[in-house]
Amino acid sequence: MQKQGHIVSLQKVYLLVSTGAVSTYTWGFNAFGEAFFIMNFFHALQYFGIVWAFEKKNIMKIFRVDQLAFDKPLALGGFLGIVGMYGFWVETADTSINALWAITLVVSIMHFWYDGFVWSVRRKQV
Repeated sequence: MQKQGHIVSLQKVYLLVSTGAVSTYTWGFNAFGEAFFIMNFFHALQYFGIVWAFEKKNIMKIFRVDQLAFDKPLALGGFLGIVGMYGFWVETADTSINALWAITLVVSIMHFWYDGFVWSVRRKQV
């Protein structure tokens, strides 16, 4: 496709190469539980990177820091801070509060649905 003029996305190449390298190393040299945790953590880091790369301007506007000198670090700190605070809250909350875990599961399920939707409609033939 490149010979036909299709521009190769360097981000996509990086994503595929890094996923392949981490996956090969992780599944090849770790126990199942460790490999599962490492791959999920790596995927989460990738996802945060993708969201930040494409949505940083929107995130800066939401936090109203787009006109400040340190706009990107403040917005990134807020973006990661909210996620971190939610994770801390879920872990330290009373175990009888199932609503927090329900929210977490809904977000996880929506994440996979959204991924499938985005990648299917971004193809030119759809």
